[in-house]
Amino acid sequence: MKSLQMPPFERVRLHISVPATELLFASYTHYNKPEPFLIMLITIIPASTKSGTAVIRSILAAPNAGIAVQAVYRDTTRAPTEFTSMPNFAAVKGDIADKSSLNFKGSDAAIAITPPVFDRGDLVAIAQERSENVKNAIERSGTVNKVILLSSIGAQFSSGVGEIKTNNIAERVFAETNIAEVIFVRCAYFMENWTAAPETLRGPEPFFFSTVTPLEWKLPMVAVEDIGAVIASEALKQQGSPRKPHVFELHGPRMYSPLDVQLAFSDALGKQAGVPEDVVPEWVEMATSFLPGGVMKPGDVEEGTGVVNGKTELGDAIRSAVQRFLLSAVKGKDIDNGTALNPRWFPDLRTRITTCLASNPQTEERTRLERYLEYMDSKWLELSAGREGFLTEERWRGLNKFAVAWGDMDSMGTYESYLGHVNNIMYNRYAESGRVNWITSFAAHAPPEQRQQWLDMMSPRSIGFILKSIKTDYKLPVEYPDKITVIHKLAERPSHSSESIFLDAVIYSETHKRLAARCFEDIAVYNYKAGKRATLEGFMVEELQHVYDLQEKNKLRLSQQLDKLEQELKVIRGEA
Repeated sequence: MKSLQMPPFERVRLHISVPATELLFASYTHYNKPEPFLIMLITIIPASTKSGTAVIRSILAAPNAGIAVQAVYRDTTRAPTEFTSMPNFAAVKGDIADKSSLNFKGSDAAIAITPPVFDRGDLVAIAQERSENVKNAIERSGTVNKVILLSSIGAQFSSGVGEIKTNNIAERVFAETNIAEVIFVRCAYFMENWTAAPETLRGPEPFFFSTVTPLEWKLPMVAVEDIGAVIASEALKQQGSPRKPHVFELHGPRMYSPLDVQLAFSDALGKQAGVPEDVVPEWVEMATSFLPGGVMKPGDVEEGTGVVNGKTELGDAIRSAVQRFLLSAVKGKDIDNGTALNPRWFPDLRTRITTCLASNPQTEERTRLERYLEYMDSKWLELSAGREGFLTEERWRGLNKFAVAWGDMDSMGTYESYLGHVNNIMYNRYAESGRVNWITSFAAHAPPEQRQQWLDMMSPRSIGFILKSIKTDYKLPVEYPDKITVIHKLAERPSHSSESIFLDAVIYSETHKRLAARCFEDIAVYNYKAGKRATLEGFMVEELQHVYDLQEKNKLRLSQQLDKLEQELKVIRGEA
């Protein structure tokens, strides 16, 4: 048997007495990246949409061995690095508008997200043509035995639903295919649609537009993350569907109204968000179809069509979307203008204050400047780290004013060869010690029944963490004697399907009151007993998500405080 080489996909037909999904990975590389035998190839088209990305992420996160993904992009450079770095992923060039570019040969299942939203032209004709392009290419493959179409609630109607009628066309096209298994997943209103116009949320008085009225009207909504998880689950199922086509609606945990959206935005932003009631909806026909008396009013499900409920609450989806466009924590962007945060912002701001003091301002202004300076000097760590989202309370300090030892210094063995600063390898050791203490701190604050599981994460007993990679940027040479403080934060918000967590660590010199080094850590979740990658327990994911949300709120709060301070400083200096 031949192991999978990517790309292209090398197929191996297996004749075994156990279910294919129970196959163990055949081999491991030095970096613990598995090379599975390919037993199922799933193609997603088009893959560049948010839904397509969510589906791919869920499939790649599945524990099933031998599952590979082929993603179709018009521009393959748009494939995210989180996917291209995986050994069982390949990006291929194709366009649903060009039938000659589509090739599903070798695929076992196809996931179609057609038709997309079009800017111009006859929607009906374009939807018909492109749906047929995909369907015909799938049938030509001779290997695809399952087709999943991402559709929309209301797709059973050919009129009276606005743009949703394109989904009706796609369903009618795919219902006629000769493929053995056909599934239509009719999704509710996307929760993330409410964040389509983020500019209105960035102002001092944030607001958003609602195309749904009255504001108290509740309708089903679903998060993109749940769409990805459910469609991936359907693609990986071994048992066949009960009918052809198998149709079900995908809703969120419950129904929500625009007023619920308003509460979610207000909570995510930390301030009251408004919702004007005098805005004429852009999509009148589609909007009215959801409303009382509409053809697709909530709860009116087509006969013979079931309902599947996702897990993501509206507040979670809105909060995650707000964090992405407003905070951009991982990319180090300034909250207000999107520009890169100057790494020297703290000393530069302090210098401007002392320079202003030296110009002998009036007594009232001098008092304010001295207060600003005292604030910055006393809260230097909280401000420096907190503005980037780090939680700086003592609990989150993996090492707190840890004394640098003489033996940590860089030396070749003699006093004459002493180089005068801590050996570079020590920064990684500081980060490692800080990381262990940061993780075990969750045990100290967890309910009694969960403490041991948190502690086991740092041991090989069952499921635990393994450092996959670490990248260190050196900023300042630390010398003996000094004390260092190490703080970790979550660089990304984990999900229930995450097999890794990404941490950002900062190491501060207490003597210089400056950042000495920064580490970026990729931590894999590993099942030592099963000998393969794993996911975290549900309660752990929820606690880590809570911590990530605290980080983002803290970053927003401190950024607003410092922006206010800088504006007041400009007024004093006559720059405003």
